[in-house]
Amino acid sequence: MREYLEKQQQVAFRSIVNTKKNGSFPQAILLNGIDDLPLLEIAKYVAASIVCQDESACGNCLDCLRIENGSYSDLIIIDGKKETIKKNEVQMVQDQFNKSALELAGKKIYIINYVENSTKQAINGLLKFLEEPDESLYAILTTANISNVLPTIVSRCLNVRLKNIPKSELIKQVSENDIPYEDCLILASFIGNKEEMLEEYQGGTYSKIKDCLIEFLKQIHQQENLLFFIGTQMNDIINNKVDLGLLLNLLEVVYNDFINIKNNREISFVNHEELISQVSKLVINPERSLEKILLVRGKLSANVNIKLMLDSLFISLKGDLYGQK
Repeated sequence: MREYLEKQQQVAFRSIVNTKKNGSFPQAILLNGIDDLPLLEIAKYVAASIVCQDESACGNCLDCLRIENGSYSDLIIIDGKKETIKKNEVQMVQDQFNKSALELAGKKIYIINYVENSTKQAINGLLKFLEEPDESLYAILTTANISNVLPTIVSRCLNVRLKNIPKSELIKQVSENDIPYEDCLILASFIGNKEEMLEEYQGGTYSKIKDCLIEFLKQIHQQENLLFFIGTQMNDIINNKVDLGLLLNLLEVVYNDFINIKNNREISFVNHEELISQVSKLVINPERSLEKILLVRGKLSANVNIKLMLDSLFISLKGDLYGQK
């Protein structure tokens, strides 16, 4: 993470180093970036910098290693990216840190990842906590949408703005790890950092869903029975919301490719350009189909039946094809 910050987030890195060097580390920091950045990992690096004896987190000492693996006793992490942050979680931090620090550094740290994903009650509790700072207590908040963070929260934090990595640079970095160029292009369409791209590619699920989607496009081109394909092969590999989210990402790339190829622009599925071109001629209105995909994505956070949602989406997309009413 230190190497990433030094190369890709120079301003943020210098800010961390300088505040540590000057002995004026703020009691509350707000890391302000976008959804594709490794916000939690950066927050953990900041936490390690607070307790590390180096000018910033060295990554090698016992304190740094324990913060990284989650065993540091005076660090609490609440992750709003996974689920909504509730009042009792903020209260748990307050109750825990009303006690003396357990570690030799004597510094207590809490990270709230995606602070904007908090209930009103949780935000009110956090605001009260920030208004009564303890010299040994440090808050590290992250947000992917600062406009959704209460202004009074923002005003009580040092706002560290993180920049996005240019897509071309990201593709170059990932391709150096023996990832096929087409997959670099596809993954960079919906993931904004190298580590997550590599993790997604190497996880195995991405390749299965991509291969299935390519087969789906072939079925469209050959005018085969799409409903049978969807009910068997597609349903067999989409088992949870994470799988469906990845499929929606890939579908979005495909339908953007349909639009791009009609407008003589570059596409992401470069190894399948002929297939993309052929199927694009069968899609009545790719913009409308893309809206349907985005609408389903917006429902992912709700308690929904994955299989029914998947079937409904593909039946709707099938209706947008010539000869597939």
